[in-house]
Amino acid sequence: MINHEHPWQKYGELYGYPQCCIDAFISGESQLYKSDKHFKGCGYLPCSKCDQKTSEELLEVIKANRKFPRPFPEDDISYYVRYKNKPKYF
Repeated sequence: MINHEHPWQKYGELYGYPQCCIDAFISGESQLYKSDKHFKGCGYLPCSKCDQKTSEELLEVIKANRKFPRPFPEDDISYYVRYKNKPKYF
């Protein structure tokens, strides 16, 4: 039996991203507005619904679902509270 699942589906699950965000990324919906509100430069693009949530709410969901051993992208929620409005060079 051939598995026709999109490759980004497995990556999204591995990284703990919400299913709605994975679906939006695969369909191209998340590329339409590319919000810089959350986790700039890490590769995660929230769907329009999750883009309305706080960074802290999203981080909790991602951490709870994450299967990848490396923390997303920083292990401390307070990091995003401290730096979310400052320029990011990494």
